[in-house]
Amino acid sequence: MENLEHAHEEQPDNSFSRLLSQFDKYAIDYTSPGFHLHEPFMRAEQLGEVSPHDYARYVIGKEYTPEYLNQAETIVSEMVKYMEPKIMFNGACVDASMVLSSMLDELGVWNYIATGGMTISFKPSTGTPGIVHFAPLMAPGNPAITGHAWIVSPPFNIVDITASKQSYQNSQLKQYVPKITLSKTFTTSEWEIDDIVENKLQPILWAQGISQTREGIELIDPGLLSRLVEYGVRSIDDQHVSMKYLCTSPGLQDGNLDDMRKKKFSNSSPRDLLQDFLSQSNIRPIS
Repeated sequence: MENLEHAHEEQPDNSFSRLLSQFDKYAIDYTSPGFHLHEPFMRAEQLGEVSPHDYARYVIGKEYTPEYLNQAETIVSEMVKYMEPKIMFNGACVDASMVLSSMLDELGVWNYIATGGMTISFKPSTGTPGIVHFAPLMAPGNPAITGHAWIVSPPFNIVDITASKQSYQNSQLKQYVPKITLSKTFTTSEWEIDDIVENKLQPILWAQGISQTREGIELIDPGLLSRLVEYGVRSIDDQHVSMKYLCTSPGLQDGNLDDMRKKKFSNSSPRDLLQDFLSQSNIRPIS
């Protein structure tokens, strides 16, 4: 099992120090969550000097105190219990993750959005054993932005409130998928072609002469497999399902909470949801 508390120790060749030097070079203040939305970061991003990957690398590599991790665990745990019932429609993983990420930013909780794929294996106990893939490489016409989206927020490696709200061909399967996943640990897994390439896309690629191999995937999305190596394939086990998460890229919000006011859940704007959450709980932002 692996966790994020000391993830910075695993980065080779002093890469975290080089990352901080790059931030310093462009006057990027990295002392508070959400600095990827600040002007210095966005200006450096436009120049091609930093990227969403660098923000994710910072969240992973940053050293956290036990006190912070305890506070963050409480806030994230309470926030997901509040937010999950507010998501009333299928396929909201990207919008819900953006809103949740921005709320956590405002509460002083470090996090980033992970986008990519999710594979769910249903155990015999469900009576409908089988595998469902939400792959990041999709056939033309698929309206989804990515296969799935979730949050990484130390001490949690996986924060997911929309897995059960994906679009399943067999709607009965949803009852076996956890409504909330908060996992500090995971098992490292291997990817398979069906985890990455949507079933409907595979015959199209065959017809174009693109093989279902590492080389073929690199032709479709150069760098995807190297990103998958960096972020890892993480598997967790639940009562009725096993879930495999494949992060192929970090995602960022469409601005802050107020910029996302049109992304409503339960007919409430993100700002109103955050204010309602704070009024109902004893949670206070981490200073």
